[in-house]
Amino acid sequence: MMQPVEVLQKYWGYPAFRPLQEDIIQSILEGNDTLALLPTGGGKSICYQVPGLIQSGLTIVVTPLIALMRDQVRQLKDRKIPAIAIHSGLHFKDIDRELNNCVYGNYKFLYLSPERLQTEILRARLPDMKVSQLIVDEAHCISQWGFDFRPSYLRIAEVRELLPGVPCMALTATATRQVRGDITVSLKMENYKTFVKTFKRDNISFFVIDEENKLGRLLFFLKKIKGTKIIYVRNRRKTRELSLKLEQSGFSSTFYHAGLDSKQRAKVEAAFIRSEKEIIVSTNAFGMGIDKADVRAVFHLDLPTGPEEYYQEAGRAGRDGRESYAILFCRQKEKDQLLSSTKAGFPSKDTIKRVYKALCIFFDVIPGGGMGESFDFNISEFTSRFNFSAVDVFNSLKIIERSGYIHLSDGLHHPAKVMIEVNNETLYDYQLKNPALDPLIKAMLRAYEGLFSIFVAINLNQIAKQLKTSVAKIHKALLHLEKEKIVTYIPASDRPRITFTQPRAGRWDFKIDSDTYDFLKKRTFARVRGMIAYTEEEECRMLSILHYFNEKGGEKCGKCDLCRGMHIEEVTESERIQLKAHLLKQLSNGKQTLEHLLDSVSIVKRKKTLNVLKYLEAEQWIEYGDRYFRLKKGR
Repeated sequence: MMQPVEVLQKYWGYPAFRPLQEDIIQSILEGNDTLALLPTGGGKSICYQVPGLIQSGLTIVVTPLIALMRDQVRQLKDRKIPAIAIHSGLHFKDIDRELNNCVYGNYKFLYLSPERLQTEILRARLPDMKVSQLIVDEAHCISQWGFDFRPSYLRIAEVRELLPGVPCMALTATATRQVRGDITVSLKMENYKTFVKTFKRDNISFFVIDEENKLGRLLFFLKKIKGTKIIYVRNRRKTRELSLKLEQSGFSSTFYHAGLDSKQRAKVEAAFIRSEKEIIVSTNAFGMGIDKADVRAVFHLDLPTGPEEYYQEAGRAGRDGRESYAILFCRQKEKDQLLSSTKAGFPSKDTIKRVYKALCIFFDVIPGGGMGESFDFNISEFTSRFNFSAVDVFNSLKIIERSGYIHLSDGLHHPAKVMIEVNNETLYDYQLKNPALDPLIKAMLRAYEGLFSIFVAINLNQIAKQLKTSVAKIHKALLHLEKEKIVTYIPASDRPRITFTQPRAGRWDFKIDSDTYDFLKKRTFARVRGMIAYTEEEECRMLSILHYFNEKGGEKCGKCDLCRGMHIEEVTESERIQLKAHLLKQLSNGKQTLEHLLDSVSIVKRKKTLNVLKYLEAEQWIEYGDRYFRLKKGR
């Protein structure tokens, strides 16, 4: 039998393990249930892949994201290791064939989602598979204290009963003491071993920036920090808009969000991994499973909802151990907005009941029926019909899902798109000859720009409402226009889906457990308060993070904005002498804008530089006018 380090060297080419990796591997090889907490980039996958190769049999890996599965399988196959991912993108025959291959021993690793683990076709095959270990990745999803709770994770323990004697390993990057307890209890771990690597990241400088002009300050940092960078924003529209602004400012940038189709996402991911693009602007859809160690900075332009989410994303910087930055922009109004949106995240129990009833009416689900049925869900159509706010509907559905009545897929809604294929004159002639279609064409021309040159996303609901007709008739008319070669029409697709996991409950049977509701509310506000406390920390950002994750003690990091005195405007005499000499030297070469002068100093001396510029102007060393600083004549 090969030794763990020999497997590491053969397949990965690394000379030695990172701290804790070998201990974790030895624990699972000895047959122990194992809980491992390693920071983002800490090499979690090696902890189960190495023992999976040493042992005979199949390793089953439960992970929440298809993209993560595909990336892991790709990396294993690149190393000539047989692996397969079973997900919703495969046909039933393919799933059936690949599960047979797992039974026959043709694979070493099987990746699947927790939902797939519950299917009858899989559970029927499990007893025939020679399983060596059960791996639960992103294990914080099992805990209602966790920031990304998924109810389907709670049923993983059922599978352990079908695999007696098979050790289980749970892996996560971020887990408080409460989350760790939930993981071990929910997975029925017995005589387990726990390995926790410190959450401290010595090579990352954590900054919090209170700045009205976010774009200006962001550009300052982007110029100062060399290498690839990730910028996180909250919504999809911002990713495109900010990336375009960065391109116009001379940076190599691209954008990413879950609304892009799979080919676009793969193209963007590949370009970033190969460093063809210096910057990627993304929602939190980007990062999980992306294997890129040389990210030099991670920016957050919006306030995350909790320290777990923030630290996981910020931890994607500097995985190669080199100097890196995690920079969060935050103002008081954003803290207030976060608190307000958190309150909105818990609609009244009466509202939740009304949303559930409306949902059943919307899909024509009769009392006692509907179990196992899935439906495409258009939230705009639903809110319009039943006069709900989208915020109330979204948050009510989340609570209804947590209560076990439905499953809301993370499928994506791609809006309908249209491009006109004829010129203006031909279109006008067509309108005259086809008066029935004239109102639709006019409505689109009035509402949307660019139809003659690019695909434009259109809202069929709005058009139907404006023309006082149905969405189905608008859809049919657009199909006719495409058949006539007047337009190219791409119908809306991949809508989120709602699956009823229980028969429709009657009026008196539908219940939201008050204890669970109150617990979730308490937990959510605890996370939000933890995030706000991080931004208001006065001593050390790293210590604030460590304390949140129950890691006590430790010294100041010496690298964050607080430790470096980044927000201190007072200048010592030695600093004044040093900055004065530097600024006068810069201006001896000619007039300079404030931006250029600030670009010439280190990141943490910005405020002190402004102070010294004021001093030099007051002492008649320099003067300012027409947007430029220059040396005073005679100096």
